[in-house]
Amino acid sequence: MIPDGTYALGQITIGGPYKAPINFNVQGTVKSPMDTSRFKAEAGWIAFQQIDQFILSYGGVFYGQAKPVWSRKGPSSAYCNQLPINLRFNFITNSMVKDITSRDSKQFQMNLLGCKNLTFYNVEISAPEVSINTDGIHIGRSSGINSTVETGDDCVSIGDGSE
Repeated sequence: MIPDGTYALGQITIGGPYKAPINFNVQGTVKSPMDTSRFKAEAGWIAFQQIDQFILSYGGVFYGQAKPVWSRKGPSSAYCNQLPINLRFNFITNSMVKDITSRDSKQFQMNLLGCKNLTFYNVEISAPEVSINTDGIHIGRSSGINSTVETGDDCVSIGDGSE
């Protein structure tokens, strides 16, 4: 649980497999570092992976603090590919994300890879029009995804192998 308040958080991966369901409650605001030069490439800022029966909830905000980087990147820029995605969900099954916010990611807001039966309820995803390549949810090789998204770039982008 992350209680009410504002917290700085570096790059982190929470990964299974676990023998029991996992509930990750976020009530406060979690802020990404401004300098991500030491992040592992393509790992994202916060990653959840290989978890069955996972719930991420409780009204928290994941704040990417990306405003300074938006003016430095272009749509085909190699720099863009080095920036972290706010939330990555890799191989998550039979799970739910509800009552959270992803704001001002440095790249995609959320990335789903190999997920099955993952539902989003009351999830707010926001980035202004000036943000480049801040897709709301990018879905790849996943099935059974249910969500509603509004953002400044693509709300939902679908990659290969998705249903």
